[in-house]
Amino acid sequence: MNMIYGIILVPSALSIYVVAMYWRSLLRIGFVGEVVGRAPNMLILDLMAVYAALMVGYWGIHAWTGHALTVFPSAPQTDAGTLLAALACFFVLVLILQFNASDRFTVPTVAGIREAAIRSLLTLRIIDRAEDVFRSGTTRRNV
Repeated sequence: MNMIYGIILVPSALSIYVVAMYWRSLLRIGFVGEVVGRAPNMLILDLMAVYAALMVGYWGIHAWTGHALTVFPSAPQTDAGTLLAALACFFVLVLILQFNASDRFTVPTVAGIREAAIRSLLTLRIIDRAEDVFRSGTTRRNV
């Protein structure tokens, strides 16, 4: 059982690191506000992924030590219950990252994360420009 927690904790910790590096690189180039303004769900889903990864760590620590946070019941869970909760949180993490960031984190290096930040910013700008062109072309035909 402890090996399963170790196996799912490593990708969970790496996902927290990659998401934090992505937003840090956007912050360093100064376009966090623009990205959040154009795609607010991106930040929300990234925060949900970080929360799911933290919950994987919580259930792992709970299984190893038996300690619980005050918001959760203080009685220790069974081994199967904590493993099921940790696996559920891990699969939620994977699904959120697949849905929200399927191609943002393909190269999780420093340069790859910076490239992903710039790529997502440019993609959002291109989409906005295409929508503007489409709207202006539609209004000209209807006038």
